[in-house]
Order: sequence, then structure tokens, then C-alpha cells
Amino acid sequence: MKRSLKCLILLPFDASAKRLSATVQQVLRENKIEVLSPAAENFRPGALWVDELLGMLRASDFLIADVSRKNPNVIFELGVAHGLGKPFVLLLSSDADAATLPSDLTGYQTLSYDQSNLSGLATRLARVVESVATRVEHP
Repeated sequence: MKRSLKCLILLPFDASAKRLSATVQQVLRENKIEVLSPAAENFRPGALWVDELLGMLRASDFLIADVSRKNPNVIFELGVAHGLGKPFVLLLSSDADAATLPSDLTGYQTLSYDQSNLSGLATRLARVVESVATRVEHP
């Protein structure tokens, strides 16, 4: 029996990202991929939070991360994922300045999205998720 793939999603916790999170999770569910996501209500600063996230990073097969806000925590988590050999897909809001991303991230696939119309992102993300899932299942 084939095991279910797991994807850790790293998205902002605030209300502005609610639709983005729902869109990403729907694409993953449609591809029968289990969603791993740190919950804002479970946020415990410090070592406990890091331990929880490291556990999710290890358990995941790949990641999807929004780098629009250049959140230092997300950048750190991507570095850990890279060190663990986990593939990741970067999301970038059309409002964000791609030129200000850390140079080490510029070589990775980035999907831009318009917060007011996420249907285009859903279509493109579905194709990318299928591709990443195939690579993870058949290295």
C-alpha cells in the first residue's frame, strides 16, 4: 500500500492569508496529499515552537512557503528544509518585490499570485504539486 505524501505549508497566520491557505489546502487535498501546518493558536515561542516545526519538517515530503513578507522564520525553515533535502515551492504575492528576496532563493521555482484572484494560482499550483509529488515518489 502506497503511503500518503505530506506537505508542510508555511503561510502567514493573519486573516489576510485565509483565502490563500484555503486555496493551497484545497489543491493538496485534491491531489490526496496530507497537509501539515503549524497552527497559530498553538504558537508557543521559543524552543517548543522550533521543536514542533522541526518535527513537521522531518515528517513532510515537501513544502509550500509564502515568501512575500520575507519572514525570517520562513527563511530559516526553508534553510532547514534544504538541509534535509526536502523540495519546496515558493509563493510570492504580485504585490511583493521579488528582487528583494534573498539571493539564495532566486534559483527556486516561484509561483506568483494575486490575492484578489487565486484561481490562476490554484491551476498552476496543481500542476507543480503533481510534478513535485511524482519526483518525491519516484526519485
